[in-house]
Amino acid sequence: MTNFSTAPAAIDEFMFTNDFRRLLGGFFPDDTLISLISLRLATKAWKVVAEEVIDEGIESGAMMVHDGKDISDDAAYDLQERRELVTRVIFLLNITKVGKNECMYAINLVVVDTPDGVERIGNYAFWYCSSLTDNDVTPEVVAHLRSQRFAALIKENAELKNQVASMKKETAALKN
Repeated sequence: MTNFSTAPAAIDEFMFTNDFRRLLGGFFPDDTLISLISLRLATKAWKVVAEEVIDEGIESGAMMVHDGKDISDDAAYDLQERRELVTRVIFLLNITKVGKNECMYAINLVVVDTPDGVERIGNYAFWYCSSLTDNDVTPEVVAHLRSQRFAALIKENAELKNQVASMKKETAALKN
């Protein structure tokens, strides 16, 4: 079973990365224009604020931190209820892969900011991520995804289309 730790050593290292700055930028309103250059100048106070927001997100279950390791099928199943709360995944510095089953069952996941250097996506990493679309991930991630990783999403969308078609037929029949 994978443990998600918010140990200060990991966060302190993460705080000084471009990935952290990119995530920090996500906490500013959309109408605020802040470039990576200006984020380099972010004060320690801003870093503390962002760190607190990230910690709260992790504790509430809305965010999860991924270290690039695989998760067993049993562990992924055990984490299903908690994963349903996840809306954003934060990747640790210098990972080269998204592990097997990592985001499995994260049905509300909509933000996947993969760091530079991710070369491989593990099997079923995004299985049942029904809120995630190919517009929500980077082109590099899309290039590595195979049909099985979005099979659940495709299946759910097909079922929804069939339900809508069936409802249209029933409505048309009622009108006649």
